[in-house]
Amino acid sequence: LEQMTRKINNLLRNRAFGNNRYAFQVTPADGYKAIVECVRGYHSLAPDISEADLHAFIETHREQILATEVGVIPQALDYRNWFRYELKIMTAGDEGQTIDRRVKSLGSGGEQAVPNYLLILMIANFLYDRERMRLPALIFDEAFYGIDANRRDQIIAFASELELQLLVASPEQDGVKREVPLSTSVLVVKDNNYNVHLHTVHWDNRLKQTG
Repeated sequence: LEQMTRKINNLLRNRAFGNNRYAFQVTPADGYKAIVECVRGYHSLAPDISEADLHAFIETHREQILATEVGVIPQALDYRNWFRYELKIMTAGDEGQTIDRRVKSLGSGGEQAVPNYLLILMIANFLYDRERMRLPALIFDEAFYGIDANRRDQIIAFASELELQLLVASPEQDGVKREVPLSTSVLVVKDNNYNVHLHTVHWDNRLKQTG
């Protein structure tokens, strides 16, 4: 988890969304610091210490664990609950501020929407199993509404770096993005007889239009 977060932050470090930059941080949540430290500090040469800490944690959450239905992971033993996930926003020369409901409401509509898309892409990156999924795709309908071209292109480029495939329905975009090497545009046209025609255009944005 921490390794994946570092990877994402390294990608975000080189991207500016307007005047803002973003970074994710993962910290142990209250009540779970002991189990996180236990797992992090486990060492085969000193297993007794880690086992004692683990036993103490399980005893603390014993009733919750026993009350959990069969086949369901107890909340206390689900590592996803052990951490607090936060997104920081930074401007030039700023150390950063954690985004919450108050901070999220600052700026234009486009500035407020960028963190939402970054969170969606990060969650998708965490959830997709690359070994078993050949096409990690996300479908967006009328996406990036109100976001200026610079921020929109940075979001698309970030998704490309995460090796996510975006399927975007939009009346404004043509697939030609300097930040995305390859793309395909499907033009949907309805004639006077209400027949729908699809025209596919493949773009190699590093060179020129193809096929």
